[in-house]
Amino acid sequence: MVWWRFGREARHRQRLGRAIMAVYDRLAQGALREDDLVAAPFETPRSWARQFATSRGVHEPDARILARISGRLGTILDIGAHWGYLAMSLRHAGGDAPILSFEPMEAHHGCLEEVRQLYPEFDFLPLALGEREATATLYGPVVNGQPIMGLHSIDGRIFNEHSRDHLLSLLGGEIPFAQHYDFRLTATRLVTRRLDDVLRTRPSARVGTEHIAALKLDVEGHEAPVLRGAGATLANERPFIMVESGNRHPEVAGLLSALRYRYAERLGDHLVETTAQSKAPNGFWFAPELRDRYAAAGLF
Repeated sequence: MVWWRFGREARHRQRLGRAIMAVYDRLAQGALREDDLVAAPFETPRSWARQFATSRGVHEPDARILARISGRLGTILDIGAHWGYLAMSLRHAGGDAPILSFEPMEAHHGCLEEVRQLYPEFDFLPLALGEREATATLYGPVVNGQPIMGLHSIDGRIFNEHSRDHLLSLLGGEIPFAQHYDFRLTATRLVTRRLDDVLRTRPSARVGTEHIAALKLDVEGHEAPVLRGAGATLANERPFIMVESGNRHPEVAGLLSALRYRYAERLGDHLVETTAQSKAPNGFWFAPELRDRYAAAGLF
């Protein structure tokens, strides 16, 4: 019986995998067909924010690290906010720093507006960040008409075999088994802006941006362009940085190392500095001249 189920799941994986890579390959070649794209209106239910607030949940253990950055040091920038669960997790983990989230996807703005009503010293900007002001396309996967949220990618830069395997891991859960798999992409045009330029405008009436204590980056392969657009902020503020994929992305690691940042990973409830390549979902970069401050906060 087990072998039959395994064989059935393998066939589903093969069918969906072929459908995904056919579209990904055409995107990489600049040869998307009209029927590869689909309008998939979706709005994150605002009730998610209220339910999460009531649960007092912490979405991931790494949020407990970032929550130790004191509000006395400045604001935390939540770049790639999705529908706001990490910002709420920081509050639930005891964090007191003001939070300014960035999220370009309109589908999440209603939920983030709800978060703004629930939590003082929280605000969000409906902006995409990058290394320059430029137009770009945000692509998102859609399987059998169902948008797969949280895996959107600017210019499809992460849409490869690894992304395919991530989607395949959702089979039987977020992606139901089906007789046929139709795979398409949403495509949203947007304009990227440099973080340094945005912060100069003092963009929020609720959250101060005079001092930036920390950045959280989860932008699906777009981390390096965002950091390149934040050169003055990184040089002048020396913020603590939590970034998806840790130090596995060579461009991110090279950029931050050149700015004299060091790398650490979470071990239990504190950080350990390392030069080994990360296997963790997230990693942490810090300015070594501020290590004593972070140690006093219990990070090391």
